[in-house]
Amino acid sequence: MEIQEITDKTAWDRYVTQQERHFLLQAWQWGEFAQSLGRKVLRIGLMQKGELSGVSQIVKIESKRGNYLETHGAPLMDYTDWAVFDFLHHYLIKLAREEGVHFFRIRPPLIHSDDLIMKFQDLGYIKAPMYFHAEHTLYLDLTQTEEETLKRMRKNTRYYIRQAEKNAVKIEFCRDAHELDVFYDLYQDTVHRQKFVPYPQEYFQQEFAAFNEDQAVELAFAEYEGRILAAAMIIRYGDVGYYHHGASIRTEPDVYANYLLQWEIIKRLKQAGVQSYDFFGVAPTDAKDHPRAGLTTFKRGFGGERVRLMHTLDFPIRPWRYWPLYLFVKYERKQRGL
Repeated sequence: MEIQEITDKTAWDRYVTQQERHFLLQAWQWGEFAQSLGRKVLRIGLMQKGELSGVSQIVKIESKRGNYLETHGAPLMDYTDWAVFDFLHHYLIKLAREEGVHFFRIRPPLIHSDDLIMKFQDLGYIKAPMYFHAEHTLYLDLTQTEEETLKRMRKNTRYYIRQAEKNAVKIEFCRDAHELDVFYDLYQDTVHRQKFVPYPQEYFQQEFAAFNEDQAVELAFAEYEGRILAAAMIIRYGDVGYYHHGASIRTEPDVYANYLLQWEIIKRLKQAGVQSYDFFGVAPTDAKDHPRAGLTTFKRGFGGERVRLMHTLDFPIRPWRYWPLYLFVKYERKQRGL
């Protein structure tokens, strides 16, 4: 076995999207996006007998709190052969030391399992004080018919979709980067209402630009009486569509624009041959009074399978620098109710 840097986008995306569980955050374009934010990106491949048998897109994060390497939804490989992971594990240790970081962070593309967690802990991994994007998520099967999809929705969700149609809510899709200004204005309203830490506008611009090269991203808007009430950024990767960002404003009375927006997104993805829709993040099932509880209720109304992916794992390289950061993040998240 040997590690090689992968420089062929086609080969990379072909391998990633052929895996049973592949993730947007391992897309080649996600790496391009990370680089546009000034981050170092390394795409490694595990070669066995001249064949690619594992990959991991690694991003170096440099911050005031500490420097580390992270790989979302990876390493992607066959986990039935633990020797392969062990090989990659030792490579990551070596790489982390060369990069001078305090720790590295992974989230294997597996369903959560306490037994598996213990296997990683035996190697020295620690359950991270936070989780990666969409560790708890909801997948909607898009291979079923529209009628089947509607039947699996909550009764209230179907009703709200019909009401939005009666209210003449209009849904439009576009790939025009200039419309990101409209999206961001709506996003700022959402931030103010829900009181979460926002991404800067540049973040959305760079992400949109990276995926728009492959025409894999669209903005969706719900308009009522000349006013935009809801918006979403939808990204396609492989046979999965992702509800990656959303924004909305409240109206009195509610015209249910968000419900029709999601229904039209679902239909559009189906028409494009997408197999699954990832709602990209819901509150953990055991989390009481979670900040995302209301959004989770909204998403679950469309049906789908609730999935808990493997817990994010940290491997300390410099424990004396890692543990103060660990305790700080735990405290901060507790204060925020996460």
